[in-house]
Amino acid sequence: MVLASNSIRVAALSKPFVPMLLSYYWIAAVVSLGSIRAAEPIAARDTKIDNVGLHYLTAGKGPAVLLLHGYAETSRMWRPLIPKLSEKFMVIAPDLPGIGDSSIPPDKIDMISAAERIHAVVRSLGSLTKPRSWR
Repeated sequence: MVLASNSIRVAALSKPFVPMLLSYYWIAAVVSLGSIRAAEPIAARDTKIDNVGLHYLTAGKGPAVLLLHGYAETSRMWRPLIPKLSEKFMVIAPDLPGIGDSSIPPDKIDMISAAERIHAVVRSLGSLTKPRSWR
């Protein structure tokens, strides 16, 4: 959670592309400096949701952490971070529909249908539970 707030602070002070790039390399550096331990290997998997092939990376066990890439990126951008997160979490990093190794939907590409398909992938992995109370 601290990593996200640092990224947001940097993004507010600089041009849009540069802080994203700096944050990404900063995160990769933090991961490489973390405790060295044999991490669970990253598994590349494919599934079909509504006749659309979706590719995703997964590793680890525990509460789910969903990593979504941005425009012109793929799930591969998260590879440096996945081993560290997988020590405590089940990490799921999909390629959004129409990007990377996921197929292009035959009907339309929009954020709502993409979110529904990603939600279905996470649900199929048994990673959705009722949200905890904010108290």
